[in-house]
Amino acid sequence: MMMTVSEVLERLVLTRLLLRLLESANFTEYQSACRKRHCTVTALLEVIDCVYTAADNKQVTVLIGLDLSAAFDAVDHEILLQRQQTEFGVIDTPQSWLRSYLQDKTQFVKLGQHQSPVVWLDVGVPQGSVLGPLLFAVYCSPVADLIASHGVQYHQSVIRRRCSVGVEPAAASHPRPPVDRLLQSRSEDLPV
Repeated sequence: MMMTVSEVLERLVLTRLLLRLLESANFTEYQSACRKRHCTVTALLEVIDCVYTAADNKQVTVLIGLDLSAAFDAVDHEILLQRQQTEFGVIDTPQSWLRSYLQDKTQFVKLGQHQSPVVWLDVGVPQGSVLGPLLFAVYCSPVADLIASHGVQYHQSVIRRRCSVGVEPAAASHPRPPVDRLLQSRSEDLPV
């Protein structure tokens, strides 16, 4: 398979950017994406281990799976760039390059001789690109803090987030168990 120049450039940026992001405390240890020896399978194994541990401790387990793949198209570029700078320390030339990479993108649909109008894209990260999954993980990083603040264990791959919590059977009927509190959280609870 022949790589395009843009893919080679993205891989070079990924190599350098990944070092910076993985060093940051803001890149959660439960994010399996872009880490050596981590993948969706390792995240799933961790979830299964949590479920078995809760069962061994006679706890009830609630498992919630969130598929965020469509959210790739809703990433606000300014929030992403701000988050990279303030939470991950990506500044100067790398920040300028990423701004250039994200901005001034267009799309259109062509079918035979017909073509839709060109639309400027001011949100979204390129799906299927080398950098897309990492940029999406950075964008979603505050969600990990929100989930943890409600006492819920979580494991992440790039586009799927699995939340689970083990509670005593009597506590499961408590008026506001941890998962219920998490589900009641609003988007306003997330930092911009």
